[in-house]
Amino acid sequence: MTPNLTKLFAEATPGPFTDYIMSTSLGEIGQYVQDCVNASGGTEFYFISGPHPDGGCADVAHVGNGPRGKVNARKLAILANHGQAMIEALEHARLLLVDAANQGDPASAHHALDIEQLLAHLEQEAQS
Repeated sequence: MTPNLTKLFAEATPGPFTDYIMSTSLGEIGQYVQDCVNASGGTEFYFISGPHPDGGCADVAHVGNGPRGKVNARKLAILANHGQAMIEALEHARLLLVDAANQGDPASAHHALDIEQLLAHLEQEAQS
């Protein structure tokens, strides 16, 4: 059902990921960016950008360069663009499975619990 998405996630850098703030001198940050550009052959710098309320663009993530940089950017953009819809779909599926379990389908109860645990884990990570 989702072979392209599955392939993309398999090719991208596996998690878990964490947010990180680079706190160093401007010169060291510039060198870091130059090293990233060099890792892609010296011509590309991979990041994710989105619309800013002022009408411009805001860079929201630098994904690194090298062999997985471009696919990492696509992976994170998909999650950022469609994450809310995925969460809503999971919640809807959970409710359908709970209803089926209440009508006597024990397998549905197990799947509903799996989704509930995933949503709880996502919620816990959002609070960090």
